[in-house]
Amino acid sequence: MELNETITNLLPRRQVIFKKEKRHVSLHHDQVRAEQKATRASHATMGHAITPLDPPTKFLRSRTRAEIERFVRENNRAKAADVQHHGCQKRPGLPRPVNYPPSDRHRSGVDWVSSNVERVKEAPVQVPSPRYVDVPTGDTHNLVTSGLYPSYVFKKNFGRVPAYLRRRQAELQLEKALEERGKEDQEEEEEGEEEEEEEERRGGRRGDQMLSRRSKRGKEGIGSSEVDYALLTEEERVELLKGLRENLKEAQRQLQSLPVVCETNATKHKRDFLEHNVSDLGRYIFLLENHKVAIRD
Repeated sequence: MELNETITNLLPRRQVIFKKEKRHVSLHHDQVRAEQKATRASHATMGHAITPLDPPTKFLRSRTRAEIERFVRENNRAKAADVQHHGCQKRPGLPRPVNYPPSDRHRSGVDWVSSNVERVKEAPVQVPSPRYVDVPTGDTHNLVTSGLYPSYVFKKNFGRVPAYLRRRQAELQLEKALEERGKEDQEEEEEGEEEEEEEERRGGRRGDQMLSRRSKRGKEGIGSSEVDYALLTEEERVELLKGLRENLKEAQRQLQSLPVVCETNATKHKRDFLEHNVSDLGRYIFLLENHKVAIRD
């Protein structure tokens, strides 16, 4: 008894008929069945004998295996030749190989093989560039540009003192000479002051001794007591100011390009040198702009 009973279930319904689709049948079905019946009608289980031996006990004889196998191969080959039917004709055989190039070919009397051999012998030997491999199965790289090859020995300035060290040595020598000169001047001033004090106490001839000391200093510093000076012309002063301003601009640019924190000795020395150079150039420019400058002839 159905749970959901309705009055529509009492109405007669049309019978549904499912149409069966056609099954695929090969065109060679009948031919295959006929061939199977013809070939295996009387030998449905074992089939035809491979060799028509009579009597069959000949298979059991000793020392006849090679002969039976040869007979079986020939029989099978003959059967295969009868079954196979080629619709096309047999292709012609391949031609015999000939010597290349032919002897009757015109070659202009040039032996290209020997000429190529001579050209290779005369060519310069190309030495491969040294290379290295980072790992046994890795990539190869150029050894000269890798930093592992001592290529510095081929430089022109190899074994020479660098230019910046020579400049630094000259600066140190100049500073040392200036310090020694300053010490000597200070000692002379101290000696002069002591002599002046003694002369004052003694009441001697102070003016004559001071004059003699000044003449002595002039001879040591300049080389001659008679020195001629000449004022700078306006053109020379303008040109000198222009060169000083360019040098000051370049020194300021180099000073500003230094790192903010100078940790190494080289950067500290360069910073001190540039600061001293900037201050000197600024003082020289101020003197030329505000004072008259005389030069020694």
